[in-house]
Amino acid sequence: LWSRVIPLCGVSLLTIVMMFTFLYLPHVFVLSLFHEPFPRSAAATMILSESAVIVSIIAESFLTEHQVVDIFDITLLSRTKRIPGLKKRVETMIKAARIMDIDDDGNRRLGRHIYNPYLKFKVGIRMGVYFILELPLCLIPVVGTAMFLAMQAYHLGPLCHYRYFQLLGWDDKQKHQFVQRNRFRYWLFGLVHVSLQLIPVASIFFLFSTGTGAALWAVDYEKRMWN
Repeated sequence: LWSRVIPLCGVSLLTIVMMFTFLYLPHVFVLSLFHEPFPRSAAATMILSESAVIVSIIAESFLTEHQVVDIFDITLLSRTKRIPGLKKRVETMIKAARIMDIDDDGNRRLGRHIYNPYLKFKVGIRMGVYFILELPLCLIPVVGTAMFLAMQAYHLGPLCHYRYFQLLGWDDKQKHQFVQRNRFRYWLFGLVHVSLQLIPVASIFFLFSTGTGAALWAVDYEKRMWN
């Protein structure tokens, strides 16, 4: 894991430095034209958000997505192992999605995936389109940046459970119904995720903590359903 995190921290730092060096002043200029009373802080937020998207694309496409999926599965297994019936249910869900060996001592070892566990390409494209279309919200004085972050949270929140829905084997209708029932919770989760991604370099670590938090939320839901 650390062999991936350390290079990503370097990529994150380099990306932010390059973005601020070449794009910060143009952002300030454009925002000033729209009578933004705080053009410097708004420009900094935009640069950090744009940098976070670039780093996230690099990280999830080439370096971290496999580890995030593993963390999600491991958290599900570890947090349900003391509840016999639920433990068996979670093991069955994961065995349907990937190879998992269980030794005589009950230790579980995750193996290769039976089918692709990662976000579909079209989902990534859709998120990119949302980002591009909503970025001009930052041009609205005072409240524009907050509106942009809120809209990003609205779209990104439900993606935290992409792996969970995959393990459940839900179709698009079932996923949509569940998301709609928990829309506000997903928005809050997404808002925390988006805000943490604005923190330079540390945002890399928050990619993993977000996966852990999403898994803990799934465990809580499974426990409530089981009881």
